Amino acid sequence: MQEDVAVRREPLAALYEAGNFVCLSAAGERLTESALKRGWDVCLNVLSYVRNGRPPKPTPGLRTDKIPGWKPVKFTAHDLRYTYCTMLYDAGVDVKTAQYLMGHSDIMVTMRIYTKLSEERKQTSFDALNTYLKGQISTTTTTTILPPLQ
Repeated sequence: MQEDVAVRREPLAALYEAGNFVCLSAAGERLTESALKRGWDVCLNVLSYVRNGRPPKPTPGLRTDKIPGWKPVKFTAHDLRYTYCTMLYDAGVDVKTAQYLMGHSDIMVTMRIYTKLSEERKQTSFDALNTYLKGQISTTTTTTILPPLQ
């Protein structure tokens, strides 16, 4: 149990170097690049079938790009990292902790590239500032300081 806790606290780079991978082969080995790509493509195909109302079963020779109205699901592992970091931000996780969880050596990478205000978070912040400023300026003034987001 103590060893499990220690492993979870290591930076992600150290986990990678130690061979602690998220995706392993059936034999417990590191996946090859081609095996990872095949697995990723299968997941995207299944998600595309689910999204388009089709059963998630493979059909040999089916060209989904020829199906009218077909909308394939496409995203990358990097998109998942970006989403994870944005969720950390929206959950109120401080930037230093997000940097650690993302495995970034430089905090500016976390702040500049991954952490992005969601439109809801911006609107909430604007509303909070408007409420505060209205209370500070005057109780008779009803002017909106910041316009709502479109």
